[in-house]
Amino acid sequence: SVPRRSHGFPHLSAPSMAEVGTRAPLLGYLYAQPLFTYVKGARSRIFPLPLLDIDAELLVLQEKFRDAESVFRFQARPATPSSLTSLLTLGCTVLHYSGHGACDSLCLEKPGSSGEPHFLTTSALNSYFSSGGNVVGPKLVFVSACSSENAGRAFVAAGIAHVVAMQQGDRLSDEDAQLFAGEFYLSLLTGHSVQQAFDAGKKCVDLTRAAAQPSNHATARDPNEPERFLLLPQDGDHSEVIFPPGALAHGEFIDETPPAPPNYTDRGPPLLVGRRWEMHLLLERLRTSNCCVVEGKVGTGKTTLAICAADYAARRSAFSEVHFFSLREARRDSGFGLGLSRSGSIDESDGAAALCELIVRFIATKRDLDLPSTCKCGVDDLLRLLGAQEAPYGSAEGDGSSRKQ
Repeated sequence: SVPRRSHGFPHLSAPSMAEVGTRAPLLGYLYAQPLFTYVKGARSRIFPLPLLDIDAELLVLQEKFRDAESVFRFQARPATPSSLTSLLTLGCTVLHYSGHGACDSLCLEKPGSSGEPHFLTTSALNSYFSSGGNVVGPKLVFVSACSSENAGRAFVAAGIAHVVAMQQGDRLSDEDAQLFAGEFYLSLLTGHSVQQAFDAGKKCVDLTRAAAQPSNHATARDPNEPERFLLLPQDGDHSEVIFPPGALAHGEFIDETPPAPPNYTDRGPPLLVGRRWEMHLLLERLRTSNCCVVEGKVGTGKTTLAICAADYAARRSAFSEVHFFSLREARRDSGFGLGLSRSGSIDESDGAAALCELIVRFIATKRDLDLPSTCKCGVDDLLRLLGAQEAPYGSAEGDGSSRKQ
C-alpha cells in the first residue's frame, strides 16, 4: 500500500550551524489560533474566532526567504506566553506575531492545546520589557493582526525601535497580510532599511489590488485613505539597516522549527466551518481522558471535527503521532469478521480482538514494520506498538508492568 502523506507545517532542510560557522541571527515567528474569545461581565458571552491560514503564510514567507539567499535562523511556534518569553530569551533579532488583535491586547493561546485564549494586555507587555533582567528586546517587531496599533505602541513604549502594526479598527485580509509580509522580509533580508522594506510591502499590496481591478476602473490609491499598515513610532527614524549587505552569509535559511508529529490521516485537515466551541470541548476532554467519542447524526461533521482537533493538538505537541482508521473501510476490505451488529456496535465476543489486530497491522504498515501474517495481535500488542510496552509484537512476554498511563 502507498503510505498516506504526513501533514504538518512546511519544514525545509538547511545548512547546519557548523557549516555556517557563526551564530546566525534569529527570526522568531509566533502564530496564535485560539478557537474562541469571550467578553466578561454581567452576561459573559463566547465568540468563535476564525482559524487563520498559517500554513499559507508560512509558505509565502519561506519562498521569500529562499529568494533572499541569506543565512539566518527561523523558528515558528504557537503563540503562548512561554514561547514568547523563550524567543525573547534566545535573543531574536526580529519577532513576528500572526493572530488576532484587540483594542488593548494581543490574543495568545493558553497553554494546554485546548484552543483557549490568553490575553496579553499592553500594560503587561510594557511591564515585562521594563522589568529589566536578561530580557533584550528585538530590533523589530511585526504585529500582523487586525487592530494591532495599540499593541504596537506598547512595544514602542517598551523600547522597540521599529514596530509594524495595523491601523486600529482595520480588518486585514489573509491575502494582504501575506503579500505585505513577504515583500517586507525580502527587502529587509537583502540589505534595505526598515523604511524601505515597509514601503516595498505597501507597494506590493497596492499593485496587487490595482491589478485585480478591471483596467478601466483601476485607480491610484486615494491619498486621503487612512494608512492600513503602520510603521511605529510614526515620527521615528527607520533608516536603520538591520541586515546590512554582507552581514548574512550567502545560502539558505536555517529552519529550526520543530517538525510537526507524523500525521497519517487519509486527507489533510479540511476547512472547518463553525464547530469552534465543539472543537475546544473535544480538545479539553482529550487533556483528561484517554478516549473520547464524538457522536452525532450522519453528515454533521463528526469525522471532520475529529481530524481537525487531532491536527490542532498535534501541532502543539499534545500527540506524538496521529492515525486515522476507518472502521467502515476495514470491515469492507480486510476480510476479518468484526462481529458488528446492525446498529454498528462491536460484539465483544470476537470483534474486539479482530479490531485490535486490524489497528496493529494498520499502524505497523505506516511505520514500515513487517509483521508475520500468522501473528495474532491483541490489546497488549497494540499497546506495545504505541510505545506503552516493550515486548515484541505477537509475543506473550511482559506482564504489562511497563505500561504507560
